[in-house]
Amino acid sequence: PEPDALLGPAAELEGHPDNAAAALYGGLAVTVRRDDGTPLARRVPVPAGLAAVLYVPDQELATAAARAVLPATVPLADAVFNAGRCALLVHALTAPDLDCLRWALEDRWHQPARARLLPWLPALLAAALAAGAYGACLSGAGPSVLALGPSEPARMEAIGGALAAAAAGLGLAGGVRVLPLAARGLTVEPLAVGGARP
Repeated sequence: PEPDALLGPAAELEGHPDNAAAALYGGLAVTVRRDDGTPLARRVPVPAGLAAVLYVPDQELATAAARAVLPATVPLADAVFNAGRCALLVHALTAPDLDCLRWALEDRWHQPARARLLPWLPALLAAALAAGAYGACLSGAGPSVLALGPSEPARMEAIGGALAAAAAGLGLAGGVRVLPLAARGLTVEPLAVGGARP
């Protein structure tokens, strides 16, 4: 089946349409809900040479707790700020104009609110940027921190090292993971009799 046909059931099972869309489509999946509540997603290709560095703290943050700190309303200036950043993110990845990621990943809605639960967040974001990341942000609801940078091993190592050093200086235990960005989503391959690939 095509990803579009699987998106609704996958989102219902997983609980988050954005997570389901990322797995199905690969790249950057832009997801919205239609008026009837069904999800609509489209894939934005991710440029070659871009990789992710994650700092994954040894602590959990329940999604319910991360959502509970979000404000019920957002000031107009902050809504305009974030809408502009969303548009800039799509531009930065499709142009590609990766130097814009520094500003495209800025946020005035969920990161300031969630930093009350994750007080080390601003320091880790700053460390990633100072080490040469194109941009950095809280990964989803957290607690992981995501930095996007050039996929050259030395650059990835520098960004990961800066994140680890900043975390250690704050007494935050965790680990660094360097990951390529998936250009493709779900693939389905036929299996031969007995389960072996033909």
